[in-house]
Amino acid sequence: MSDKYQHMAEAWGIEGNPFPSEAIHQGGEPYSTDVFPQENEQFFKKLVYGAVMDRRGFSFLWSKGANGEDTGFGKTTLLKHGAQEIDQDFGQTVLRNAGMKKDRIQANLAVASYASLNTLSSGGVYPILFAAAEYLADPKYGPGGRSVLALLRDQIIAVNGLEQDDLEALRAAILKARRELGSTLPPLNEEALRAFCSPDDTDIADFLAGLQHRRA
Repeated sequence: MSDKYQHMAEAWGIEGNPFPSEAIHQGGEPYSTDVFPQENEQFFKKLVYGAVMDRRGFSFLWSKGANGEDTGFGKTTLLKHGAQEIDQDFGQTVLRNAGMKKDRIQANLAVASYASLNTLSSGGVYPILFAAAEYLADPKYGPGGRSVLALLRDQIIAVNGLEQDDLEALRAAILKARRELGSTLPPLNEEALRAFCSPDDTDIADFLAGLQHRRA
């Protein structure tokens, strides 16, 4: 008679319990949208599609049922999954499946980032925004082994009809878009801008890692 760990290895090919004992997603746990199909659909309709249509800047995700019972619904896992789904094609598939009309999708393209708010180590909103930027710069979170920021750079180049190696034209296009957003916005960090424009996908990630190292 085999024990439970031997059974997991033989029946499912896993070496141990894939679910963390603290019930908080740590990464690598199994995930399937079929477990909570209705909740999964409502997440994208309310927190993504609904936020776009209502120009909503802030929303909440709860794991309590209608009568206050704990559903065991994995919020953290869903948020990470949702970010990856959006970043596959700048949210086009997510918005289309949620009900957005085809002619409106191109005007509402988006990217998503995941960052954890740990009140023991984060003293404000800026560490969270920095972690979100690191997420977007990390190739392991983007589709096809490329970071979301690298794909955004490609998108800017394509939309503006630029040459891949024309870094000055790319920089000018970014600064022009920045001015159009608001003339009183603070200037972009030149070192960060140069790293983003670089054709080497790892330069922006290395730049952010250097900043993190200096802070430490």
